[in-house]
Amino acid sequence: MIQFYCLSVLLNVLTGLIILDSGGAAADADPATVSASEQYRLFGSESFVHDELFRLVLGVLTAFVGVLKFLPFASDDIPLLGDFFPALAGLIGGGCIFISYLTDTRGKAFELPPLFRTVFAEHRRIIGIGCVVVAVVHFLIPQAVLL
Repeated sequence: MIQFYCLSVLLNVLTGLIILDSGGAAADADPATVSASEQYRLFGSESFVHDELFRLVLGVLTAFVGVLKFLPFASDDIPLLGDFFPALAGLIGGGCIFISYLTDTRGKAFELPPLFRTVFAEHRRIIGIGCVVVAVVHFLIPQAVLL
């Protein structure tokens, strides 16, 4: 369905850009102690994308649309292969935002296993770039067999 195509592209781009945003800690810190990469922000400090509830809803919605992309709705689509990478990007990006929400709200009480910490916390910028790239390519070439 065209609705899931548009929703997937929009959510993957927004999720990727929010993941690429350096986060809320750099905005409150002393500029002399914050590195140059942490000072660069895609969104302003007063933007709605820094709201915790917005990030939670976006992460859950992106992962949900990623799951729905695995289900074949249109008869002319190649099942599973046509939307594999956008669905995978939605699942991983939504999971990254959701895990970021959990670690921000629970603090030290929420400890991630080492594999999840490595993938979703330390390499989150790679996930953000991947979400944006997959969404842009999926937008430009919608009928690709593997995308």
